[in-house]
Amino acid sequence: MRILRAGICVKTGQRAEGNGQNAKGTRISGPIIHDVSSLKLKPHTPHSSTRPGSDPGFTLLELVVVVAILSLVALLVFPRLSTDSSAELRSSARSLAATIRYLEDRAVATKTAYRMRVNVADAGIEILKVLPDGDEQPAEDVLLNKKILADGISITDVTTSRLGKVTSGEVRIDFGPLGRGEYFVIHLGSQKGSYYTILAYPRGSRVRVFENYSGGTL
Repeated sequence: MRILRAGICVKTGQRAEGNGQNAKGTRISGPIIHDVSSLKLKPHTPHSSTRPGSDPGFTLLELVVVVAILSLVALLVFPRLSTDSSAELRSSARSLAATIRYLEDRAVATKTAYRMRVNVADAGIEILKVLPDGDEQPAEDVLLNKKILADGISITDVTTSRLGKVTSGEVRIDFGPLGRGEYFVIHLGSQKGSYYTILAYPRGSRVRVFENYSGGTL
């Protein structure tokens, strides 16, 4: 293969001295020819963005070490994250107060008698509809049949103007067409020794919630 190029002659790998002369000083007439038959072309290698010796992935040993560290951290931290019952106690107190308000409003609006049965020992609260003949039946309202107290919340005692302070057994609180018939206080407690007080005044929608054990004296 020969390539024409003025002023340079490459046949034996030597550069001509001067214009149109070969390596021995003989002038060459005509176009100067390059002989590139002996040249070797270097194959093109695509450029790789990854540096030699680098490994972007993770080995199995590295993954095992990471999992072991995370498991150790969870083992040390989880026992210290004890369940905070204060939020459940607060939520239960507010739910009970809202139920008392709603129950009184419904009794007045529908001219229907209702009865709240508070079981101190089992921390159970059941709302029943009182029929004209004195019989009881479950309330048909879905809001009155929902669970009021969260698990782990207890009823410490119930105080009413009719019975005084009751620490065991069951207390019945009546709601008639005129609203609540008596003043009562319900104390809720948690397993950590925290308390909430629900205080309800007679014949009115006023229900107060205290974040402590109070309001139990008539």
